[in-house]
Amino acid sequence: MLLQRNSIFDTRFDTKKIFVTTSYRFSLRTYQDKEGKCLIYLDVRDSKKRIRYPIEIKINPSLWDPKKQRLKKSSDKHIQEISNAYNLVLENIEAKLVQIKTTFILREQFLDAETMIEEFQTSSPDFDFISFYRHHLSLQSYSKQTLKNHNSVLKKLSEYKSEIPFHKIDENFFLGYRKKYNKNSEVTYFSDVKCMKKFLNLAVKKGIRIGIEMEDLKIRFAKQGRVYLMPDEVKKLINYYYNEFIQESHKLPLGYFLFSCYTGLRISDIQQRKREEILHGVFQFNHQKTGNFQSMRLNEDGKKLLLHNPDLFKVKIVEQKINAHLKIIAERCKISKKLTMHVGRHTFATTYYRNTKDVIGLKKLLGHSNISNTLIYTHLVEGEEMEGLETVTY
Repeated sequence: MLLQRNSIFDTRFDTKKIFVTTSYRFSLRTYQDKEGKCLIYLDVRDSKKRIRYPIEIKINPSLWDPKKQRLKKSSDKHIQEISNAYNLVLENIEAKLVQIKTTFILREQFLDAETMIEEFQTSSPDFDFISFYRHHLSLQSYSKQTLKNHNSVLKKLSEYKSEIPFHKIDENFFLGYRKKYNKNSEVTYFSDVKCMKKFLNLAVKKGIRIGIEMEDLKIRFAKQGRVYLMPDEVKKLINYYYNEFIQESHKLPLGYFLFSCYTGLRISDIQQRKREEILHGVFQFNHQKTGNFQSMRLNEDGKKLLLHNPDLFKVKIVEQKINAHLKIIAERCKISKKLTMHVGRHTFATTYYRNTKDVIGLKKLLGHSNISNTLIYTHLVEGEEMEGLETVTY
């Protein structure tokens, strides 16, 4: 019986003498409409108040079982199908009510009838992290790439566990997640954790308790460093690009990579550009990742790059395919570094700072919101100067 299942919550759950006294049951309204049907209500009670909340399901009173608080079985196949559907709705409602009560227990918060109805009507799923993540993801406006990243992590979480109660998110949870996706790089893992941490912080602000302290949830990217090319390495790629014997399938991928070396644009922004706007001179856009407004123009070397291949910015290629070609191109040009499209952005940033020492200008050109992100490139270039100490011998 519903009230027996419900009664497990009507007990003291901490040493502060906080009680969950709220109970609920489904009942049938006595008033019948013109069709002889009655409305099902959700009755929620605490020690002082009773609230009747309409479920918006009307049934023939002869089908209602007040003890089981469900519709009775019927020999009529059509009626039984309707009864099954309505009973499923009631079970889902009950599951949500149990979730609400469980959430308040874990938060160590008192729950009265009025609050329970409010939570039932408007609350986000505050027991299961996957449901919470999905719910709040749908409420926010994100850039296309950020939304793609968040959805990727959501998919992985759903594959890892069908349900993730907040109180079970502890050190072992993250160890298990890392083991589950051990084929992913360390960078990918910490990127995933960064996404999770955004929604976990939101949950903590709402008073939800999790099994790990947020300050213990570290995000580490520094060990990976940033791969970038030196001018002589870029020169090798430029020579190959203009070589008449360049492999046909390498022309477009290398062209897009070198364009990034000249402008610092991310692949997401490159994919949005049209050939005409770039050749026009100064072109303007909003960064896909940050939304920051940007003005940019190609120098003469960049224009030459574009004019050499009429298919550039006419024929688009996905990033994964470009990166696959760049791996082969690097081997062919005897470059030992792992090339990806983002290496072009790093190459632009380090080259610009090496030649100008202008951090503010670099921040604007990269479209960074925070200058701390830009300062990373200054440290990389300054690290090159430290390497020169090896040449000082006596």
